[in-house]
Amino acid sequence: MAEAIDSSLATGDATTRHMLKKARGPRSEYGRRFEGGADSDKLISDLLDGSRTTEALVNIAMEAGQVSKTGGVRFINRLRLAANEDPEVIGGFRAAHFARMTRGADGSTLSPAQIVRSFKSTEYSNESVIRALYTPGQWNGVRRFSGILEPMVAKGEFARSSGSGERVIRG
Repeated sequence: MAEAIDSSLATGDATTRHMLKKARGPRSEYGRRFEGGADSDKLISDLLDGSRTTEALVNIAMEAGQVSKTGGVRFINRLRLAANEDPEVIGGFRAAHFARMTRGADGSTLSPAQIVRSFKSTEYSNESVIRALYTPGQWNGVRRFSGILEPMVAKGEFARSSGSGERVIRG
C-alpha cells in the first residue's frame, strides 16, 4: 500500500493527495487521544513504577497546562489509561495537586490569602486540568474550603495596616 501511495504522489495524482489530506485530520486526532509522546509515556511509567513522585508529575502536568490548555488534560487522561483508572493512583495525583495549591515551593503551608489566591488562579488558568482531575462535587468542596478561608483574609484598610492601627480600632 505504501508503494502505491508513493507512486501516486510521485506522479502527482490529485485524488491520492486529496485522500491523504482528508485522512490527516482523523489520524492526528487518534494520535492526540491515544498515542502519547515518548516523554509523556516515560513520565507516566516513572510514576507507576515509583521512580517519580506524584508531586513532580503534578508540576509537569500543570506546566503542560500552562503551555497548552489541553496538554495537562492529555497527560492526566494518559495517566488514567496507563493506571487502568486505579483510584489510588488518581487519588494520589489529585492529592498532590491539592498540596501544590496549598504549599509554597519550600513545602511550607501558604497563608489563607495565598491559598484562596492559588485556588482562584488555578481555577482560572487550569480549568481543563481541574475538570480532568476532579469531579464537580470534589471541586465544589475546594470552593467551599476557599469560602471558609475567605473571612480570614484581611481586606481594605486592615490589609494595609501594620496591625497596631487595627488593634486600636478594634479597641
